[in-house]
Amino acid sequence: MITIQGLYFKYKGEKKYALEDINFKIKDGEFVSIMGANGSGKSTLALCISGIYRTTSGIINVDGEDINNSRSAIRRKFGIVFQNPDNQIITNSVERELAFPLENAGVPLEQMKLIVSKQLKLFNIDKYRTAIPGELSGGEKQKIALASAMISSPDYLILDEPTTFLDPFEKREIFNLIKNKFLIKNKFTVILITQYIREALDSDRILVLSDGKLAFD
Repeated sequence: MITIQGLYFKYKGEKKYALEDINFKIKDGEFVSIMGANGSGKSTLALCISGIYRTTSGIINVDGEDINNSRSAIRRKFGIVFQNPDNQIITNSVERELAFPLENAGVPLEQMKLIVSKQLKLFNIDKYRTAIPGELSGGEKQKIALASAMISSPDYLILDEPTTFLDPFEKREIFNLIKNKFLIKNKFTVILITQYIREALDSDRILVLSDGKLAFD
């Protein structure tokens, strides 16, 4: 469970708060969409929740732990997929990209190979195993980013406008993959950042930000 109380965030050098007095809870297994116009604070909130940004004030509690006291441990609970997969893919082959988080976690080599092979098949990207990610389409890159974010079995998945650079077919493919493989089967917690109501329709709950404040829940 994620609990947020009195959250404020201000970027360095700015007078105005990007987030102001945010309060809500996200239950385990809940699919929550966070909506709002550009500049409303959606992505900033996601980065605060995942521990990438340190809040100016307020409390973010993840599974009973204050994020300010256990930042590195809590960050491992999150898988994150950003708008542009090019900003998140860092290796020169698809299988290396999926193996990278497992290497960081100290997974033994033989076990790592099995996990990577299973993930490649799950996301329908096995044929790209040895491909260079930068040479693939936007939709295939986003599949790789999603597979990589999920390979360490995080408790929470944050999708920060993951279809921004995709065409309509690729958008449907990504959301069908999320719904079919994850939401129905595994019931883990998903936080979707989006501007599009069509993408939020399958969520259990919608939060709307306006000018850094929670306008609707």
